[in-house]
Amino acid sequence: MSSSSSAGKRALRLEMLADHPLAFLETLAQAAARPHEAYRQRIAQAAHGGRLAQFVADPGPASRGGPARLIGHAGGTVLPEEPDVTVIFAVYVTAEHRGGKVLAELVEAVAAWSRA
Repeated sequence: MSSSSSAGKRALRLEMLADHPLAFLETLAQAAARPHEAYRQRIAQAAHGGRLAQFVADPGPASRGGPARLIGHAGGTVLPEEPDVTVIFAVYVTAEHRGGKVLAELVEAVAAWSRA
């Protein structure tokens, strides 16, 4: 899992919403209208503190010379009323990587964060 740029995370979020428009609590139009700075702030917020975390699957440098593309996302949050419970949310794997190990790696990243 990686700490990729806000532009890469924004691109992945827009893909998530285009692929599954009802699954992520906002519309594609709302996410597209949000400026890059809002994505940067959202990433910074999730990077600090113990109640919320977001993980992305980053395959590393692009093999064909183009920019690297994030291929998955999963978030975790601790329930305020049940501090021993972590909920996994906003799970997404790009179509070409479904059925492989990406989903398991994302879930394990959230689980490891929760245990820590």
